[in-house]
Amino acid sequence: MPSVSFQSPTVLLGLGLVPLLWLAWGQAARQARRIGEHYGGPKSLSGNPLRGAARLLALVLLIAGTAGPGYLGAGVDARAGTPVVFVLDVSASMEARDAVPDRLAAGRAAVRDLCALVPDACAALVAGGEAAAVVCPPTDDRRAFLAILDQAAVGWMPAGTCVAAGLEAALPLVEREGGAVILVSDGEDHGPAPDEGLEALRRAGAVVHTVTVGTPVGARVDRATPAGGDPPLSRARPQAMAEWARRGGGRAWTAPGGLPARADLVVPPGLRWEAARRRGVLVDLSPWLYAGAALLAALSLRLL
Repeated sequence: MPSVSFQSPTVLLGLGLVPLLWLAWGQAARQARRIGEHYGGPKSLSGNPLRGAARLLALVLLIAGTAGPGYLGAGVDARAGTPVVFVLDVSASMEARDAVPDRLAAGRAAVRDLCALVPDACAALVAGGEAAAVVCPPTDDRRAFLAILDQAAVGWMPAGTCVAAGLEAALPLVEREGGAVILVSDGEDHGPAPDEGLEALRRAGAVVHTVTVGTPVGARVDRATPAGGDPPLSRARPQAMAEWARRGGGRAWTAPGGLPARADLVVPPGLRWEAARRRGVLVDLSPWLYAGAALLAALSLRLL
């Protein structure tokens, strides 16, 4: 059956003020009436009850409009189809064994856990190294997505890490509807700063979360050992990952053990609402409620 979904449902808590305002208005009106009767003033001092009712109803419509109501037709779920794009680091440093059994395996497990939280999302996978590529476009076929995820391996992309390239590859996947982009990496970055990519994703209506795998203490990476030398030490950079999440409007997590337990932390209600609106399955009711509030406010001025 048809339903109404709210972009910011917590705003509706403001409706609890309406009964208090109604009681306060009634008490003020009674006091004005008593003063008028005592001093022989005009009855208009008590006010018109319809005027107060119109103003309170206008306030109700204003609060409801601010909450971002949207109309959904029968059988339509605003939660379904929101894009969630995972940018998985497949550079050589992801072979470091300061995660069990290594960073890449821990990263794949984190993607699986996050996918389980949002079963109705359209998941996509970007593999990132020195360059990045979409290896699974947005799909609601979770089995196919996980099959591709399980094959992700170091060496899929050219050696090196460029976070900006991964974010750039994710951008076209969320430009039309918005969504969530989740960077799963140790935070090592040898490319240009990802500032432009983060800003572009925010303009597209997406949020950027990060999942850090590995530890700041780090571990040796055998694959990157130079001829006749020792394996280089790779350290995770959770602070850099947290800063990228902050600039992307998202949250910073760690794996394993530090992942969210609720779907609304991965895909906030406002994000789902906006994605549904862009898909055309949700009609924004806010303008109608604002118009009704303005009409009632104007009417109250005439009810003297």
